[in-house]
Amino acid sequence: MHRLLTSLFIVCLALGASTARAADAAALKASIAKGAKYLQSRISEAGQPFRPLMALALYKAGMPAETPEIKKEVDVILSCFTETAYLPRTDHVYEAGVHATLLADLDAVKYKPQLTLIAAYLKSTQLATGAWEYPPPRNRPGCKGDTSVTQYACLGLWAAERAGVEIDPQIWVNVLNWHITSQNADGGYVYLPKGLSEGPGGERSLLNMTVNALGSMHIALLQLDPNQMPLRQGESRPAATPGEQRKFGVLEEIKVAVPLETKSLKAPPASVATVRKTFSYLTANFAVENKETHFRTYYYYSLERMGALAGVRQIGEHDWFNECADFVIGQQSSEGSWQLEGVSPELDTAFCVLFLTRSTAKVLNRAKTPEFGEGTLAGGRGLPENLGEAKFDGRKLRGKDEAMQPLDQLFASLRNTGEIDLDQAQDQIVQQVQLGDRNLLIGQIDQIVKLASNTSPDVRKTALWAIGRSDRIDLGTLLIKGLDDPDLGVIIEARNALCWLSRKPAGFGEAEDPLLALPADPSEQQKRDAVAAWHRQLVINWGKWYLDHRPFDERGDRFEADLRARIQQLQGAVTRP
Repeated sequence: MHRLLTSLFIVCLALGASTARAADAAALKASIAKGAKYLQSRISEAGQPFRPLMALALYKAGMPAETPEIKKEVDVILSCFTETAYLPRTDHVYEAGVHATLLADLDAVKYKPQLTLIAAYLKSTQLATGAWEYPPPRNRPGCKGDTSVTQYACLGLWAAERAGVEIDPQIWVNVLNWHITSQNADGGYVYLPKGLSEGPGGERSLLNMTVNALGSMHIALLQLDPNQMPLRQGESRPAATPGEQRKFGVLEEIKVAVPLETKSLKAPPASVATVRKTFSYLTANFAVENKETHFRTYYYYSLERMGALAGVRQIGEHDWFNECADFVIGQQSSEGSWQLEGVSPELDTAFCVLFLTRSTAKVLNRAKTPEFGEGTLAGGRGLPENLGEAKFDGRKLRGKDEAMQPLDQLFASLRNTGEIDLDQAQDQIVQQVQLGDRNLLIGQIDQIVKLASNTSPDVRKTALWAIGRSDRIDLGTLLIKGLDDPDLGVIIEARNALCWLSRKPAGFGEAEDPLLALPADPSEQQKRDAVAAWHRQLVINWGKWYLDHRPFDERGDRFEADLRARIQQLQGAVTRP
């Protein structure tokens, strides 16, 4: 089993991300840049099994897909396909996992035919136990599954799923069942369960394999039932301040994010308990410097993936990403490489670059909806041209006779709504964006995104309006989340912003305000029923639209899995008698 990680096998997927506080941004960027430069200088001389992983690291470090070193490796990958089959070379499932990841990340649409064939290959090689092992003639007598090989099969299938390839849900059920029956009594995992002593650590639980098992189980849970994510360390939503003014025709705050009826999507009942027991083992044995095996950088990237998939920011008292990132950066050589008792500096460097880069990208771009005062995301688009009249309860825009403040000051003033004339600030923002230079708005995205989670509904409305006007689609996630705001006026703003984002002025035919069509003096129950029905269709229609149009490099995360499950549940609620 020592051969396991002496070839490409350990090729890893850049799929997860930490939501923990980022390590020093300058140190991260400098370390990534040095590592990428080293990889670029070495990729042509490295062994062929390592090159796809190195190309993946270069791409994740920010090099374009057209980079010669990346293009060369893509050509090699494409040579593994016939018209009807995927034919990996020496490393089989490991190779399939990294090939799928690189192709899906580069261009999921272009390479969907190849990803379909990789998925078929992985499906055909799954054992009856639900795990994966080396195909013949490299398979080992009595082996009923390899924890590490299984991780890469799951990652490869997930990459294909992100490209729109349909994956049989039974595959994921089988994956979970294998992990349930293969866990050590202490909660950890080994390379080869069930008494096989081959492989690093023998029958002793290892951090590497325990982390990989957690990652695989969470991939399966994401596909089967995203509501069963027992380790996710949740996010809070600011509540509306009582007594705030309501604009946009909203008569009162109506709670619309009602709990949805959930149903099992075949996740085995013991899955959650198994995950929790595994995490307990990890919490008790977590180490920043893993000295258990020679494959130490494998641990860091596996840990980063697990943390992202599980939604874990803390492992016990440890800010795991920050602590590990500081350690990893401190181990980098002056030439930009790493070698922490691994197979080669090229492989170790690829793992470290992927660990640091994916975490940085998630923290800066799409880890979660930022809370007020936190960092930046990027994206989103527009709102109707007559927002000032249609949304501010019919009142005219004021401002031609008033001194205009700079946009940065206006957005900054919204942080302290008790100290400003909120109406005046909103009016001036609308005028300057509609009639002025829209590029000025782009420069304020950092502030605007922070305001999207402000405690004031009126400030959140303004932020969503501005996000819409920024014309950047990758912030559409905030608009979709805005559909679940506890304030109806904010939901209306999110819906209108999505209308402009999609270039659908009338949306999908839904009313702009669900209360306008009600009879005079409607009852509270009539209001709730109208809002609930309207809101259900908003989430279904706009959720589907956004999943179809979301940037490919944003796909495959927990947000997407949760949204897909939510749409399915809502559609079930619509069709039930």
